[in-house]
Amino acid sequence: MRAANLGLLLPALICLAPCGCHKADQAEVAFAKRFPDPGRVRTLVEKDARELAGYTPAGAEKELVAVYTGFNHMLVGKPPDPRTIESNIKKLQEKAGHALAEGGKQKMHKLCLWLLQRFAADLDELIGAGAKTGGSAQALLKGHPPEGILSQALEKFAGSGGDFLRHAVSAGLISVSPKNDLKLGKDAKFFVRLAFKVHFAQVFPDQSRPIEWLLDEFERKWYYIWVIEHSQTASTLRKLDAIEKLRRLDPGYADLTARGIVHFRHANYRTALIDFQQALKKHPGDARLKSFIDQARQRAKKNPEKKKPQAH
Repeated sequence: MRAANLGLLLPALICLAPCGCHKADQAEVAFAKRFPDPGRVRTLVEKDARELAGYTPAGAEKELVAVYTGFNHMLVGKPPDPRTIESNIKKLQEKAGHALAEGGKQKMHKLCLWLLQRFAADLDELIGAGAKTGGSAQALLKGHPPEGILSQALEKFAGSGGDFLRHAVSAGLISVSPKNDLKLGKDAKFFVRLAFKVHFAQVFPDQSRPIEWLLDEFERKWYYIWVIEHSQTASTLRKLDAIEKLRRLDPGYADLTARGIVHFRHANYRTALIDFQQALKKHPGDARLKSFIDQARQRAKKNPEKKKPQAH
């Protein structure tokens, strides 16, 4: 696990290039906003709660909690030097590997849910303290809030969430209001849960495929949808990789159209044009795709092609 991967998710984050304006009679080359079914989300939360009932970390799991908490604290405030980060990553991975070997995947899943519960409660407390203080968003993001309930809430949250706030605001999971307060939208709560689970998965060895047993199929599907269609910061390569993974989970996903939109919004217009043309062959007569093709062709004529990124 690389140091860059330890901040929330959203490892390898790069801001999107602006798409630019489109004519009133053209469909905007963008993903239509969509969110998971609330009923499915409630069912998932209830299932997690049943699995977590009566669980308390012990033994190697408790040791992992202590190391994980300490690592999160280290990420808040002044960034440590790279050697310190790498040393702590190694220690965290060793503890995680030992806990996995001793307790198995089911125990690690329960531990993830226990940590998620702690994280969600601390996040709610922090946002609530911020609302009472007022105008505190920037101070929180810098890790230096005024003394009092806000600094106490941040200290508590640091152990469970590390530098989550900074990455969450960049990724669009949490917004900053005009009054400089942090706001977590209703629909964002589900994606925050996914973000935490994906983040925690990174402490385990890649060969154990932690994403596959820490997230169920519904969660994996919506995690990839978030990266592709919602994230404001995920890079082209990360989005293309998520499209391929989502296509395997959901063969009906419009992967060619999605690839075209991603390329278009990253100014790879010629590549986007090819993707849209291939998509149109599968869906002839699709007016939206025809509009996308026209816009990609017009942009391609005005802009030199960038090197085509390859998913990995």
